[in-house]
Amino acid sequence: MELTKPRKIFIRVEKKPGEGMRYIYKYANNEDSIIISSESPEEYNKRKTLEEIKDKLSEITIKYKGKEYNLDKLNKMYNKLANFGKDNLSDVPNIDVSQELDKTKRKELSDWKTKMAASSWKSRQRSLRKKGRLEQYKIDSLNKLGMVWNPREDEWEKTYLLYRKFGLCDEIEEWVKEQRNLYKSKELPTDNLYRLQAVNFPFEAKENEVYKFTKKSIWELIEKINKKQTRLEREEKKRLGIFEEKKKKTKKKPTKKEIKEKESQKEVNSFYSRKYNYCSDSFIRNLTEKEILNKITEISEGYSIFRGRLKEFLDNEAKRFKSEGKKTPFYVRKFYSEIIDEKLSSDGIYSELSLFMTTKFSTTIRVKACQIKLMHISSRNLNNSNSFKEINYLMSEYKKQKKITELKSLLKFIKKYPLLFELYNEKIEKILLKF
Repeated sequence: MELTKPRKIFIRVEKKPGEGMRYIYKYANNEDSIIISSESPEEYNKRKTLEEIKDKLSEITIKYKGKEYNLDKLNKMYNKLANFGKDNLSDVPNIDVSQELDKTKRKELSDWKTKMAASSWKSRQRSLRKKGRLEQYKIDSLNKLGMVWNPREDEWEKTYLLYRKFGLCDEIEEWVKEQRNLYKSKELPTDNLYRLQAVNFPFEAKENEVYKFTKKSIWELIEKINKKQTRLEREEKKRLGIFEEKKKKTKKKPTKKEIKEKESQKEVNSFYSRKYNYCSDSFIRNLTEKEILNKITEISEGYSIFRGRLKEFLDNEAKRFKSEGKKTPFYVRKFYSEIIDEKLSSDGIYSELSLFMTTKFSTTIRVKACQIKLMHISSRNLNNSNSFKEINYLMSEYKKQKKITELKSLLKFIKKYPLLFELYNEKIEKILLKF
């Protein structure tokens, strides 16, 4: 890597009282030019050398599949892919449950219901196959439609999904070749053959076949060119005698003050750790069913189970410090400000009741939590796919237990809200017809 010479030539140095050193330069191609600077010739030459090294490094390229790429081009390609599709709207409509529905919103809801139903149905088929209860002809039929059975764990299916999303791309080039070889040798499993045929997989390589870049493959090239630049920069600096080795930091023996501060910080960290463990929702699992049902009742009345838990913890901490003859530290006292007498809002009640929706709790607990959540559902919307889980759960449980009265009551409730009526009326009606 050859470097060009600095453009300025040093003439002399001047020193004036109160102004410090002044360095006089002229341009090499202009004898009459005069430049006054506070930068010494050594500083100037080093700066110019580093700038020229940087300029030369920006010209470095990496060869990939017969083409040359520099860092600027790779970054532009990566940013283009990273920003692709950002302006697309969410598939989930954001509609408040209390508003009336026009034709457009009804169409959105209809599409969303279809997706929800399809997703639920696919999960059911996966579950049946896992249990060995799905007939082979059904498995074959689904494979011919491109079914993915275990996308989170099966490596073949992960790669298959990449093909469905991007087509032929760098990330899966070896996988594509492997499928073609297996197909030619007639060793490709039938399940995989059906699924590849469903997405028109090219079993024969076409002339001038192109594998597209993905974010991952571009990023790998960027990392390679960065390593190449770092190596060449170090070599060039060593050649020019301006390379500076990073000095290893030697550990200093801590002072008494530093030791005391460290011990104090350990105590603070220990406090926060104990606070987290004591005030997290994990304590709920150690309660009896009766105690949990009482907690749910407290929440429904607006009393947060966390605020009471926090006060209990802080009081215990204050007692401990007092027993040790110490004053309660500020980092403990300040949390008392979080213990307010105001009751939970409707959203707050809904949120705390959501803690009891997991399978860790009994059906009795989950049903009670869901029933109370319905009273606060009007403030919810369809911002996420977990909206209205309580309705789905109650429908399922009432159906299992053949609770017709409760199902009718649920149907009566959803009729109050146009959105809920659109989503669940037909489902509940079908369940009731079976009885």
